[in-house]
Amino acid sequence: MPPHPARRPFDYVYKQFVVFTIVFAVPSAIQPIQNVNITEGQNLTLLCNVSGSPLPMVSWIKVGGDMSTSGSELVFTNISRTQAGEYMCEASNLCGNASETATIEVQCKSIIVSGCYVT
Repeated sequence: MPPHPARRPFDYVYKQFVVFTIVFAVPSAIQPIQNVNITEGQNLTLLCNVSGSPLPMVSWIKVGGDMSTSGSELVFTNISRTQAGEYMCEASNLCGNASETATIEVQCKSIIVSGCYVT
């Protein structure tokens, strides 16, 4: 076997790898929420469909009221006329905020008495 020729410094090939991490950050977004007309005593669930990266924090507030709750669902069981009003869903993450509102109208329950409507 022939002797190995002398190596020179430029004979070596160095490979260098550079890794890039790309983070996509997307502001909060909310799909429109429909207004609701409902009869008192019924059940109602409003859903706030949000998107964003990182995943947004979601909360509901009653505009001009003292109600607030966290989560994407706003649930009413046996709704009453005092719960009528405008409700806002707010979503926020590191990249921004978004909000949508819906109005809930609650109608009186009608009762039929001897063929007549009484409200």
